[in-house]
Amino acid sequence: MAGIYERFAISHFSYYLDDMPIQSRQAVELYEVPTPEVTNYLFDTYMDKVHPSFPVIGRLNLKRQVRYLFSGTFQRPPHKWLSVLNLIFAISAKYSHLANTEWKCDAGDHSIYFARARLLAINSETIFEHPDLQTIQIMGLMSFYLLANGQVNR
Repeated sequence: MAGIYERFAISHFSYYLDDMPIQSRQAVELYEVPTPEVTNYLFDTYMDKVHPSFPVIGRLNLKRQVRYLFSGTFQRPPHKWLSVLNLIFAISAKYSHLANTEWKCDAGDHSIYFARARLLAINSETIFEHPDLQTIQIMGLMSFYLLANGQVNR
């Protein structure tokens, strides 16, 4: 009888999802962005619901840059900038499901945005590069996203 209890010891369980792998979809298009309507919804949701409590990014500057993205003159935005934008989308998409909002993305969209942001921002050299403001913003947004997904210790 002791063998059964040893297999199901409380120390083998985790309240958080840290022992679960982070789902990573291999086939994500790095430079794909949602339609302007979806982008505006996700961006506005982040700015209204998350940014006031966690002001990780510059609101006005980023809003101007997002408008510039859809003007047609922004050919290929920098990787770190796109990563920040995709992390905002991931957090907003997750929020829309957690808060059961009227408008929602598909249930797995947040993981697509996160996978895209991760591929754009992190590579084998990232830890050895000199940090800059965007890298710090990316790490802060990634941390917040992982916290929202129950992966607290990551």
